Amino acid sequence: MEEQAPVLYGKYQLLDLLARGGMAEVFKAKSHGVEGFEKILVIKRILPELSENPQFVEMFINEAKIAVSLSHANIVQVFDLGRADERYFIAMEYVAGYDLATILARGKKLNKPIPQELAVYVVSEVAKGLDYAHRRRDAQLKPLHIVHRDVSPQNALISFEGEVKLTDFGIAQAAMAVEEKTDAGVLKGKYAYMSPEQARGEAVDGRTDLFALGTVLYELLSGQNPFYVPESSYETLRKVREHDFMPLSARLPEIPKELAAIVERAMSATADERQPNAGALYEELVQFLYSSGRRVGGHDLADFLLELRRASEMAAQAPDDARLRAVFDQEASSSPAYAPEATPVEVPVARTGARRSNRPRRTLSTITQERRDITALVVRSPDARFQHDPV
Repeated sequence: MEEQAPVLYGKYQLLDLLARGGMAEVFKAKSHGVEGFEKILVIKRILPELSENPQFVEMFINEAKIAVSLSHANIVQVFDLGRADERYFIAMEYVAGYDLATILARGKKLNKPIPQELAVYVVSEVAKGLDYAHRRRDAQLKPLHIVHRDVSPQNALISFEGEVKLTDFGIAQAAMAVEEKTDAGVLKGKYAYMSPEQARGEAVDGRTDLFALGTVLYELLSGQNPFYVPESSYETLRKVREHDFMPLSARLPEIPKELAAIVERAMSATADERQPNAGALYEELVQFLYSSGRRVGGHDLADFLLELRRASEMAAQAPDDARLRAVFDQEASSSPAYAPEATPVEVPVARTGARRSNRPRRTLSTITQERRDITALVVRSPDARFQHDPV
């Protein structure tokens, strides 16, 4: 996160730059009201060059208007659509936590993957939000036919309280329109979560989001995206279009058959073979949790995020600890070769003529054969000085 001095932007105060992408900048922001009222939120501000693109602006506005109408516990709330300094923006709910992409990456790095039952719970919560959006109607009760089109780990947010929220509803199509005109590699991460029909440029409905969500669950359970080829966006797109991937049951033979069947059904090649809607996918996942006796909820998810956060903090401190150990090792290697158990002692010797003992000196070989446990109370007079007394 890039910290900066607060900047006024329209009626909002921009606090920190959270991210910058090919379409927009994302800021943590604050809104103010009467009697000291304040609210933390997120401002997503489209880039200057895109504000001059009439086609993009029209698509962005139309879709953002739909997103503002969505109000569900599993969808990031959009509060406002506006324009300031010749640039369009949307104001959204701020979710303090991690996105699934971060959880996957940190889980791999720290060898702390998300448990199977929590992965199923997270995806079931996303499915619940999708079901609401897919069924959304306008004021005349006509279906809006909303399709997210960009269900991916980056767009699934998990709060530290264990809430699961899907973000970027309504602006995915505008984003795709922009990215299609950019470098070939820009979309390679997006390709890996597309349905075959979406990757072929065909008409899509809500069931394309089910395929994407099934792919997300596949990755959460196995630790690998079934289509993504890091070195080739073309190969990634080919695998998606041709439905070329290893079934989850083959990659993870130990996974429960009931769960593998749910994932593989959601990832069917044709929309008609998948669950009929996101609500049906939600019910199947919840039923699996109940039947397996592994029912979990927001408290369990919050506990896992706390453990992951602590593990991340400890890992971040490890390099500092390693540097300290290296310094101590270097100092030890340059110090006199005392035996491990020999204890050199410093005692105060007064300046008033105190003399060192005339007792015979012992050799180093004698020292190394002696072990001492010493407890000393030393009181130093103002005119005392320290000198080493050999052991």
